[in-house]
Parts: sequence; C-alpha cells; structure tokens
Amino acid sequence: MPNTSALHNRHALLWVMIIIPLTYVLILTAELLAYVDMQLYLTLQGVSAFKVGAVGSAWWMGVLIAGVGLHHAINRAGYGLSFFCGVAVSTIGIVIAAAYNAYWIWLAASVLMGVSGGVSWIAGESWLAEVTPRSQRGMWIGIFQTAVGVGLMLGPLLRSFIGDADVSALWIATAVGIAASVFAAALLFVPEPSHQESDGGSNGSTQQDWNRYVTPMMIVALLAGLFENGSSALFPSIAARMGMSVAQAAGLGAMVGAGATLLQTPAGWGSDKVGTRRLLISSWLALMLLSFWMANELRANVHILWVSGFLFGGFGGAIYTLVMIEIGHRFSAHALIKATSALVAAYTVGGVIGPLLGGWLYDHSGASNFARAFVVFAALGAASTAFLPPSHKAQKADI
Repeated sequence: MPNTSALHNRHALLWVMIIIPLTYVLILTAELLAYVDMQLYLTLQGVSAFKVGAVGSAWWMGVLIAGVGLHHAINRAGYGLSFFCGVAVSTIGIVIAAAYNAYWIWLAASVLMGVSGGVSWIAGESWLAEVTPRSQRGMWIGIFQTAVGVGLMLGPLLRSFIGDADVSALWIATAVGIAASVFAAALLFVPEPSHQESDGGSNGSTQQDWNRYVTPMMIVALLAGLFENGSSALFPSIAARMGMSVAQAAGLGAMVGAGATLLQTPAGWGSDKVGTRRLLISSWLALMLLSFWMANELRANVHILWVSGFLFGGFGGAIYTLVMIEIGHRFSAHALIKATSALVAAYTVGGVIGPLLGGWLYDHSGASNFARAFVVFAALGAASTAFLPPSHKAQKADI
C-alpha cells in the first residue's frame, strides 16, 4: 500500500512550491502598481522630487525593520500565518492609500507595506528553503526570485496600460492584493516544519557558526543589493546626463528588471548542478570584468549601459539568490528564519546606499571612476565569498 504520510508530505510540499511564488507575483504587482500611481500623482501635483522619492524609500525602510526585528515573531507564528499576514497587511496598506488621498498617510502606508512585505518575503523564502529537497532547492528559490522580478515589472506595466482611466489604479491594486491574500490563505492549511527545536537547525546556531557563515553572507548580500538596485536607480539618470534620450534612458530601468527576472531560475538550477560557491565566484568575476569594460568604454559609448544594466541586474539578483540557497543548505528552523532576516536586511541596506554612494561618486569623479568603483565592489564580493567555509558533508534530510 502507498505510504499515505509520505504522499501527504509531497502534496503539502507541492502547495508550498506553487502557491508562494504565485502569491508573490500578485502582491508585488499590487504594491508596485500602487507605488507608481502614487509617485505619478504626486509628481503631477507638483510635490518635490525629494518627497516623492521618500514614498519609495519608506517601503525599503519598512523591509529593513522586518529584517532586523521580526524574525522571532515569524518563528513563533509559523511560516503559513506569517506569510498570510504579510500579504494581507500589505493589501490593507494599499486600501489605506486608496481611501485617503493625503501625502503623510501615503508615507505611513508605504512603511506598513514595507514591513508586511518584508515579513512575507522572509517567511516565504525561508519556508521554501527549508522544505524543498536539497537537489532541487536552487531551482525553486530561483523560481521564487523570478516571481519577485515578474511582480516588479508587471506593476509598472499595468499602470501604463491603465493610462488616464477613471478607475483609480490604487483600487485596481487593492483587487490584485485581495487575490494574493486569497492564495496566501490556502497556505494556512498546509502542514509546516516544527520550530520547537533549538536555533541550531542542521549546523548549530552558536556565535561561532554565525560569524563563520552568516556574517560573510550578509556582506555578499549587501553588495548584491548595491549592484542590482544601485544600477537600476542610477543608470537611467546617468544615461540621460550623458546624452541618451529620455525615452531610451527610462528603458534602462526595465533592462535591469529584465536581467533580474530572467537569470534567477537558471542561476538556481545551475547551483543544483555545480554548487553555489562556483557560481558565486563566477558571478563576481563577471561583474568585475563588466565594470572594467564600462570604466574604459562608457565615456565613448553610453549605449553599453543597455548590456551593463541587464547584467548588473541579472548577476546582482543571482548572487542574492545563490546566497539564499546556501543559507537553505546550512540552516533550518529558527536559525534559518534568523539568517534569512539578516540577508534581507543586508540586501536592503545595499539597495539604500547604492544609489546614494553611486550618485556621489558620479558627481565627484565622473563616469569612468563611477564604473571603477564597481570593480572594487565586485572584488570585495568575491573576497567575502572566498571566506565562506565549505558546506558540511552531513546535509539536512530532504522531505
């Protein structure tokens, strides 16, 4: 007779692997549709660029709050409830923004969406990393990251289709968020791993373990955020300053997003075949060579930013994906949630400081030295990756 317990576990695993990426596509589409609509509305109302930018920065500050301070709450509540609450509260944030047309309320709603979005990000990614079989973990985490990229592109694209329609884009975003919440609610009924064991997971959670594994991974994640988000924020502005048309420069942001979307699943699949360390080192070396090429050619041909934007977004996103896969190989239970929270926080910090640092470098030293700085950042990433210890021979049991 078939093993009903094993069959039940496989069905639960299938629900997790399908519902989490699908839900994330929907909730990020809703959030990005809301953000773009708020930014466009504020711009048309003559609000300063600083205050418009603050709405987007507020979301990242919310993600940082979740990454730094909420891993204990996620551990106590469990994956399913945390993921559902994150998606549902994000939707509530969109409802608040749609119902109240006031700048400070929109700012608060953005923080709320960032915190709740960070919770669903940490819970969903940790859950996938823990329950997927080791031989397929890379592919499924790559699919999750691809879902993130799809959501980041669909939101702005949907707003462009809405145009000047009478129906508020914020209410359309609310409808998409409600659909995401319905999918997330299905996970409340899916069995999940018990987190009553110690923080140790498969490899322990002592301070020595944290220093050996997580600290260098946080540095790598920070630099990945700097490459992916720093390039997406700065490349359009730099291209316009160097003579590219406004329409072409605006498209560079989409190129970064396309790279971040298309390269994640192949990176995850490749890690299952050849290992994460090899792909991490290869990605950093590719970014070093690409940055060196930019430093020597950018002033003569600004259009190389099309290639650079795609690959910066792709490799930057792939590096974060690979580090998350490595975390999934090494940790479980609360140790995994805590480590994932640390990676999300570090990646967010990189995304915040990247545009500021890159803009300062461009203003004070020009395009070539701006690109040379990225050579240094990639070298730091490769060095941090080199400090990662080899994976343990004893691996967690696959479900």
